[in-house]
Amino acid sequence: MKNLFLDSSCLKCGRVIVEGDYCHYLKNVRRIRSGDVVRAIIGGMRYTLRAAGIEQKAVAFDIVEIRKALAEGYVPIRVYQGLLRTSKMDLVVAKLSELTVEELVPLGAERSVSRAARGRAERWARLAREGAKVTGIERLMRIGEPVSVGEAARLIGDAPGPDVFQPGPAMLRPLRSGVSFVFCPGPDSAHVREVLDGMSRRADVSFHLFFGPEGGFSTQELGLLREAGAIPVSMGDFVLRSETAAIVGTGFVRLYSAKTRGSVDGRPVRGR
Repeated sequence: MKNLFLDSSCLKCGRVIVEGDYCHYLKNVRRIRSGDVVRAIIGGMRYTLRAAGIEQKAVAFDIVEIRKALAEGYVPIRVYQGLLRTSKMDLVVAKLSELTVEELVPLGAERSVSRAARGRAERWARLAREGAKVTGIERLMRIGEPVSVGEAARLIGDAPGPDVFQPGPAMLRPLRSGVSFVFCPGPDSAHVREVLDGMSRRADVSFHLFFGPEGGFSTQELGLLREAGAIPVSMGDFVLRSETAAIVGTGFVRLYSAKTRGSVDGRPVRGR
């Protein structure tokens, strides 16, 4: 575990007191001992902590250092996921948090399991913390309120953003909200790698990735997203389950953008 993500309520009398699930993890899994040093993110600040007291239901830490949490150099990614059955949606939340996704927005699509979001906010927040704690990131993935596909289309259509595409085919037109991809296999979808290869590298680019529920987006929903500027993309001949597509597709965009972020206008920058 590289970082704990703690609520400010753990700050007590000049110490950090860890209780609940993290306490169990520290004592029984990590087997922390007095004097061990850990890192924690609390309220946007990074704390270096030294274990000072280990009790049955709490671990007390002395504060060694406090500094502002680093803003990662990763390209921002927001994922819009059509609501899935409980266990599948839980998997998506946990794995996307490991991929340094900035925000996950649950989508209420025509074919979604609408009840999947009921009473899940607390569990999803916990899963996001669990996924992030092993990665070393210093900013936790946000989980937005569920929105409809129409509302999401308005969001990406209205938000300002950079012109990141080179002149070319109509499908590569500039998007005011950055780059929006809707993952949907079919003859009208370009391979996501081909679209990424056709982009001009910009430090301020962001990605909005749309993944449908089981059964995919309806024709009407795809039309709304395309009208808002989303580019239909696929991962080749593979037809994946919804939860698999979200993890693999996001992972590909993350790894691709990490590989090329040291480039300007598509040209590698030497000496980095």
